Amino acid sequence: VNDGGGQLFAVGGVEQYGRENVKSAMEEIMETPGNEDDDRQWGNVCLALRAAGAHRTRMSAEDMWEYPLVHAAVEFGGRRRFIFERVWRETDRQERDSMDAAGRTPLAVAIGSASREDYSYLPCVDEDDDEEEEDILKLGTVIRRLLDNQTSWPQSGRIPIPGKDGRSSPRLPLHEALHRGIGIVDGIEHILNAYPAALSIPEPTTRLIPCLLAAVVEGASVDTIFGLMTRRPDLIVDLCKHCLEGHRSDDNFSKKQKCHV
Repeated sequence: VNDGGGQLFAVGGVEQYGRENVKSAMEEIMETPGNEDDDRQWGNVCLALRAAGAHRTRMSAEDMWEYPLVHAAVEFGGRRRFIFERVWRETDRQERDSMDAAGRTPLAVAIGSASREDYSYLPCVDEDDDEEEEDILKLGTVIRRLLDNQTSWPQSGRIPIPGKDGRSSPRLPLHEALHRGIGIVDGIEHILNAYPAALSIPEPTTRLIPCLLAAVVEGASVDTIFGLMTRRPDLIVDLCKHCLEGHRSDDNFSKKQKCHV
């Protein structure tokens, strides 16, 4: 893909070339604020973002201009406040409420980016540091914005995220977020606020409700498990009742077997 000024990506090079082109164009804008070339450089940022998103979802070069800019900024914007805020200002509610060519909402893209190491929204790791870096957004901030009732699409909290390459079952955003290791303060709380009913819905593969799923995923967090349990303690009470009833049934069966003998 190219804009007449040079190739943006080598074939198959979306990870490396997408990130570098976005970063290069963005740094040039930030070094010369108000420069007459600002619009041109911002256009290059948007071009690189859309091209990266189109490449990721296997869109053609001709169709890449249709790729939603919000999705691209979330996935390839490097957590830069500068990029996210400007894209947010320059897009309307309709684009924020759209799906990309892979059937993903902006929330799905944010959750899917959480496990990336290079340019992703990594979960918070320092609980004592409540301040965000000047130009770096935390995942929880992004998810909150994407689910805001006034400016975005809170209903996306209940829209299933497509399985990878169509090979696995779709998951609710809450299920996918837990699988990705996202914690209660990193966005889970905002997802729950958008769709509280998800707490009682089993994940399709494990058949576990979220509070149990949180306990078995890699990197399980006590805070997340406790946070989910306290939102719906009745679910745990019901599980305990079933376990006790099952245990009593087993004891009665054993007693009958002994009497029969």
